Amino acid sequence: MMKIAVLGLIAACIGSTAFGQSNNKSLNSTQSKEKFFIYDGGKYQEEDLIAAVRSPVQIIAPGISAGGVYSAPRAYDGHFYLPGSINGFPVIFMVDTGASMTALPASIAKNSGIRAGVSRDVVGSTGKSSGGLSENNKLTVGRFSLNGVKVLVSTNLTTPLLGADVLARFQIRQTAESIELSPRAEKISEKQADKKEGGNGDVLKVQSGIGGLGARVGE
Repeated sequence: MMKIAVLGLIAACIGSTAFGQSNNKSLNSTQSKEKFFIYDGGKYQEEDLIAAVRSPVQIIAPGISAGGVYSAPRAYDGHFYLPGSINGFPVIFMVDTGASMTALPASIAKNSGIRAGVSRDVVGSTGKSSGGLSENNKLTVGRFSLNGVKVLVSTNLTTPLLGADVLARFQIRQTAESIELSPRAEKISEKQADKKEGGNGDVLKVQSGIGGLGARVGE
């Protein structure tokens, strides 16, 4: 009987030790600090970070406003972005009024159906690079569709730019919070459009607010 009691006591002690270790491991796991990445530049208290991870901000998507015009909100980085496509391939354009024409990164040219481009030298703040001028592209922006659009393909770009050549075809109203596009009442003639898009030997300029590409594209 004494042996049985002693063995039972030893078993109870072993079980108690194992349980305590298990609890300690669980406690240590709970108390260990996670590492976080902050993408919106906010200054969060530690206890608020989990809530930030689980509650992304829902952005107002571009769309038709109450007045029947196409409207897009200003993004967190201060730019305007418009969904669209080039030759059927979906593209998100950054509105860049400093760009004389619409430009596309070389990395997505093939996906956009662009087969080739006339070689052009692109000289910007980051130096000289090569680019290609493609013609007769179909471009959509929002609910609008345009044909015969020239697109500059540049190896220095990382984001598609919606330039002045396309923007000139719309009536644009811009506020601190949004940009609105509606069709122009007057039609741009083919000759005028060609001049706006850098035809007839004009020097094309691409000014990007993203990569610092202040470029002149020589014909």
